[in-house]
Amino acid sequence: MLIKSDDVASIKLEELQGVKYKERGVIGKTRILEVHGKTLIQLEGSPAEMKALYQQILQFI
Repeated sequence: MLIKSDDVASIKLEELQGVKYKERGVIGKTRILEVHGKTLIQLEGSPAEMKALYQQILQFI
């Protein structure tokens, strides 16, 4: 049996300084979303997931 655990990270909206969307890799590209605040949070995932999350976060900047 495999157990998957999710990590949770949060940034207060007033600490949010910027968001960057980029791609890494040649064949199997990985999409990376960087959320800049007091600390840098890097999220990796599928193109659809990262693009949707990027668009949601942009509403708060």
